[in-house]
Amino acid sequence: MGAQPQSFTLHLPTADIEDVRERLARTRFPDQAPSPAWAYGADVTWMRGLVDYWRAQEARLNAFPQCKVPPHDIDLHFIHVPGEGPEPCPLLLSHGWPGSVFEFLELIPYIQKTKLKLRSVEHLSEDLLASNVLSIIHRKPPDPRRRS
Repeated sequence: MGAQPQSFTLHLPTADIEDVRERLARTRFPDQAPSPAWAYGADVTWMRGLVDYWRAQEARLNAFPQCKVPPHDIDLHFIHVPGEGPEPCPLLLSHGWPGSVFEFLELIPYIQKTKLKLRSVEHLSEDLLASNVLSIIHRKPPDPRRRS
């Protein structure tokens, strides 16, 4: 039997976040170029907004139960919303490249609402699994011995 999934919650250490915030606060943004935005690189207003954006994404992801399982010594991260009923059918949500489970964060509650409306139909109870195909967010480096 393979490794069992372990419950997981995304948590970026506060010290790391504070370090990034401090470095970003010290960032010397250039003046916006007089030409149209993006003509000579990233738009400065957009970059300033991006600096404040990413922490909210951690909370969005943590609104769902997550797990990791290490097949072949590489952590596979996925969202797992257990189904209800005696025999829930697994429903795998898989994204393409480039992508991540963030593509499904609005879809999952919609599927759950639809199930609530159709509770009389037992076969519509799904175990929702949304896999991060490459587990880029929570990746640990592969064992170098595997490359030989």
